[in-house]
Amino acid sequence: MEALVSLSVFSICVFIYQSTQIQVLKESRKRVEQTQMLRVAYEEVRHYRYYPIEKITTTIDRNGKFSIDYSGAPTSKLTISSENGQKQVIARVP
Repeated sequence: MEALVSLSVFSICVFIYQSTQIQVLKESRKRVEQTQMLRVAYEEVRHYRYYPIEKITTTIDRNGKFSIDYSGAPTSKLTISSENGQKQVIARVP
């Protein structure tokens, strides 16, 4: 009986540890994808701010598929979305 109780407690501890690790890995993957989205946005849009561009919509295929919508003056606004459904809006008023 004592062995059964200790096995149950051990199994519960292992389950809690595994579910915590899974949550940490999901958050880590989400942050890596967000960082990758921002990097792609920076690399693609860094030249656009020097030229009077009204609007640009493009799709980038670099370690995943990203869609970029950029609208220029008077307020710069950038929307980037990934194929996994993450979306980020960056707005900057000059």
